[in-house]
Amino acid sequence: MRLHYVAKVGLPNDKAHSIQMFRTCEGFAANGAEVVFYAKHRELAPGKEAAAGAWPLDQLAYHGVPPVYSLITPAKRWWDIFGKDASKMRFVRACLAEVARSKTTEQVIFTRMPLMAAYAAFKGYSAVLEAHNLNVLENSGWHQFRDYLSGKTKSDSKFLGVVAISETLAEKLKENGAPESKILISHDGIDLDRFENPISTSEARAALKADDSTIDLSADDKVVGYCGHLYAGRGVEMLVECASRRPDWKFLIVGGLHDDITRLKNLAVEKQAKNLIFTGHINNSLLANYLWASDVLTMPYEYARDNSGFMSPMKMFEYMATLRPIVAADWPQIREVLQDGKNALLHERGDVDKLETALERLLGDEILSRKIAVQARHDVDHYTWTA
Repeated sequence: MRLHYVAKVGLPNDKAHSIQMFRTCEGFAANGAEVVFYAKHRELAPGKEAAAGAWPLDQLAYHGVPPVYSLITPAKRWWDIFGKDASKMRFVRACLAEVARSKTTEQVIFTRMPLMAAYAAFKGYSAVLEAHNLNVLENSGWHQFRDYLSGKTKSDSKFLGVVAISETLAEKLKENGAPESKILISHDGIDLDRFENPISTSEARAALKADDSTIDLSADDKVVGYCGHLYAGRGVEMLVECASRRPDWKFLIVGGLHDDITRLKNLAVEKQAKNLIFTGHINNSLLANYLWASDVLTMPYEYARDNSGFMSPMKMFEYMATLRPIVAADWPQIREVLQDGKNALLHERGDVDKLETALERLLGDEILSRKIAVQARHDVDHYTWTA
């Protein structure tokens, strides 16, 4: 089977959604599919090349993904100037022209673009739409693809379906006309090979210091870790508040854009919190050591921003693989994977007191920490990219 993964995303790109796409394609390839990945070639601003990796295959190596599939970038055309919808349609047609050249009998188009899914159904190709948030309902092509899914509009396609990344999102899709029988719930996943040989916190801290002398964590430090973007709503401001209250702990904040780091550093100065370490963006293939250097890992999502109301964050599964205990904000979609007291501690979202209490509980109770960390590691086996 040849699977055409169509994503109107600009590459090179170091955002989490790009990593998720690469890993999904890797999973399809590992299960025997011949995968072709379609994306736009993005010109980077000066100085950005090193951060995002070279184009094209070095982009995969940068994120630790083997180049197990083809990459196609339909050329930019002059009619892109007529706006997003015209650009999307041009991209869709260019991708389908490539698909039509394929001589493979069994073909499936897998995409995050409703317009691509609808046009594929119109042309009689099997198509699967991957939904990550409610924006999919507002994008061009959703209503047409929904009608193909329900049978209201006839198609010669052998199969049409939707993949939702959480049960919460699947319910919203059903409310908006997607037939339940056509929806598959599939959370994001994890490449367990990257976490196969865990090291101790002291070993990880020594390794980080050897690479970066500014990361000065001793074996005796109690370290609270966070990785990911630092947008408002991610709850990192709550970690800064915790840091100001608990100078006896250290906070390792991994990732984030320059402006967000500056904002949070200013907040730390205002709060007189001197126990935070901001690493900035790191190579994703090096992430494991940063997570292993922490005693407890956090996801303090404070409020919904963009897709966070329906999220299935990759970092949750990466955290689960580390054998480090997790403290997370209590969201319905988080509870689909993490259970309070079993494989994580959940706290009321937006409540810094509850966050601090959960952290204190784990940092002071090695037996509980080990118990929930081991359970999380066991549970994450169900969420690999090839599962």
